[in-house]
Amino acid sequence: MADDALWHVLAQVQLAEFVRTLPEGLDTVIGEQGYGLSGGQRRRLALGRTLLRPAQIVILDEVTAHLDVEMEHLIMEVLREYSRDKIVLYVGHRADHEVCRHPLCHARRAFSGNR
Repeated sequence: MADDALWHVLAQVQLAEFVRTLPEGLDTVIGEQGYGLSGGQRRRLALGRTLLRPAQIVILDEVTAHLDVEMEHLIMEVLREYSRDKIVLYVGHRADHEVCRHPLCHARRAFSGNR
């Protein structure tokens, strides 16, 4: 995979600046299960890996867990763009959260019964 594609996705998930500070940059080895990363960084890194994979149907479970509200908004915008040509099912517990005013959350609220 080309470095340009990696940097593009890292920028989308707000990790590019963090990766630039790592000793080996893109070649830095991350510990097992994301050791050394915060919960939010692990989530965003996992999302980045998903964005790099070609798929027509994607299921994301608690993709915004461990993120603050501002970061949730940014990630939801990335997902909105990503979902233009594929089916993305977002699963989460916080249907009453302000982020769920985003159009991507409407289907989830319909299925959960929360409006």
